Parts: sequence; structure tokens; C-alpha cells
Amino acid sequence: MDIIKNKHKVMDIFTFLIGFFLYVENTKLTHYAQFDILGPKYFPMIITIGIMVLSVISFFTPSKQNKKNEISYNYFKIIQFLFITIIYVLALTYDLGFFISSTIYLLIIVLLFENYKLNNFFRYLVFSLAISYSIYYFFVKIMQYPLP
Repeated sequence: MDIIKNKHKVMDIFTFLIGFFLYVENTKLTHYAQFDILGPKYFPMIITIGIMVLSVISFFTPSKQNKKNEISYNYFKIIQFLFITIIYVLALTYDLGFFISSTIYLLIIVLLFENYKLNNFFRYLVFSLAISYSIYYFFVKIMQYPLP
């Protein structure tokens, strides 16, 4: 199998493996809320199953070899994004805390998509802090649902 010609197939396999890894990590979540019927495992389980199903469908769908309308993907950036997301999920499971993990995660993701331009670092940091605190405040203070 020529990897250059079948890079979509390789990414489909990689996406399936990431989905499977996230599914296994989801089974390790603890149940905090006693009043929640479905529990905190339900929604992530549906999402990871969806990721795996879509990657299998994409793997078996024939790719079109039309060079005129082919979209250029930056696969290295996608792999970096997935790797950073896995580290973020692991950081949440090992008691680093939601606020610190989410702030660092958002800051790195924004820098990744801005090609690591550090001239707006302070703006990115304020954005990451604001989003993390807003999510934390909504769930912990308003919804009274504990975050890791």
C-alpha cells in the first residue's frame, strides 16, 4: 500500500484508533452525579462510537481522483491537534484540573491554528482564560455540576 497515494486511508485508520482510545478512556470515568440517569459516560461514548463509525465508512468509500477539485489538507497539523487532544484528555484524568488543563489546551490549539505566531500571545492567553473560566463558572456555579 503506497502511503502517499492512500493517505486518506491511513488517516481513516488513525482516526479509528484515536476513537477507540477515547472510547476506552471513557470507560474509566467515574460517576459524580447521583441524579443523572445516563451518567457522564453516555455522551462521550456516543461521540467516540460516531467517530469510529464515520472513519470506517470513510475507509470503505472510494476516493475520487479528481486533481482539479482536490483540497489540500495539512495532515501534520491534524496529527498535532489529535495528539494535543489526547494529552488534554489524559491530563483531565490524572487530576491536573479542568481550569489549568483547559487553559493550556486552548492556548496551544489557538497557537497551532495561528501557525505559532507569538505576536498576539497575550490576546490568546486572555481568550483561553476567559473561555475556560466561563465554562467552569457555568458548570460549577450555575449548574452545580463538579468538573475534574
